[in-house]
Amino acid sequence: MKIYRPVFILLILSLLAFLTFGCAKTSGIEGKVVNGKNQPIVGVKVIARQNQPTKGYEQFEATTGPDGKFTFNKLLPSSAYTLSIWHKDWKTDATMAVEAVEGETTPLKEPMKVLLTSDNDGIVTSTATGLQCYLGPDMDTSWDQANTWVKSLSISGGGWRMPTRAELRGLYDAGGRRNNWVWSGELNGPYAAWAFYFNNGSEGAYDRRASTLRAIAVRSR
Repeated sequence: MKIYRPVFILLILSLLAFLTFGCAKTSGIEGKVVNGKNQPIVGVKVIARQNQPTKGYEQFEATTGPDGKFTFNKLLPSSAYTLSIWHKDWKTDATMAVEAVEGETTPLKEPMKVLLTSDNDGIVTSTATGLQCYLGPDMDTSWDQANTWVKSLSISGGGWRMPTRAELRGLYDAGGRRNNWVWSGELNGPYAAWAFYFNNGSEGAYDRRASTLRAIAVRSR
């Protein structure tokens, strides 16, 4: 029986794909999701996305159990994946790069740690301290203007205040980043106040009348 060249090529490609992927043993990854206090986070969805998508292996999902643990067992061997986390009530930027090893279930070297979450109102919460913060308007402001804005803030029940430098540093250490100087609530004499730079973690005192900094409101929950 005569086989036309294009059909023959397709048959060869299909055979190669089967030998490469169809007969390969699948791989597994197991790990744990914790908060900033190293406590397990229960019932969150962990998503494994293949960095270079291969049909049938592009994305998998798993849900953490009562101990915060999750398992993937059908990943493509010798393939790189990025793990991310999804929850219906909040978002997080926590991700982790993993490599699926053929025929093995590989435990993560360390847990996936969720340090900051952001809810639907835009309120960011530190899972280590419970401190919540809300970003001020996208505009430069003086210290007195920032203080007035914080005191008038009523979102999600109110109770907001100006942050301390230690609280701002805690947010920075947890992964909070923005390319702005931010006012703290700490004064430095009668005319100046301390500020924090979220680009590199430095601090400085500024004239309270300077309108080149941003506002952040915080509260403890």
